[in-house]
Amino acid sequence: MKKSLLYIPFILLSLTAFSQTAEQENEMNAIISYVQETQRDDIFEVKNIRTQNDNGEEVITSYYFENENVFCIINKVYAKVQHETTYYLKDNKLILAIIREDSTKPDEIYYFVKNDSLLNSKDINEAYPFEEVVGNFNELISEF
Repeated sequence: MKKSLLYIPFILLSLTAFSQTAEQENEMNAIISYVQETQRDDIFEVKNIRTQNDNGEEVITSYYFENENVFCIINKVYAKVQHETTYYLKDNKLILAIIREDSTKPDEIYYFVKNDSLLNSKDINEAYPFEEVVGNFNELISEF
């Protein structure tokens, strides 16, 4: 069954304007445009996987894909505080990771990626090292 991807929280245009070079800002805006246009124009199949983590918390991972090309992975951990990480891909490569420490709050952490390198390195959150985020992404994409 194919479904349209109805999830994209983009209030981040103002976020990208701080402490970035013009080239980095252009790259980040191009990623935002790609994600928005793809989400709007394409129809994706959805594969949901339910598991439990080592703490016994329920984890639901949703893969949005078309013809073996994954566009988006949403990984939700249902704990006392619901944690959610959304990964956006282009040609099965990570281009954007959005981390929500508490899905009931609007606070989000954005990692823009180009050629496996972080574009907005000044925005790294020490609680979520970029290498760890990429490692988690690689594990999820390999499970697909």
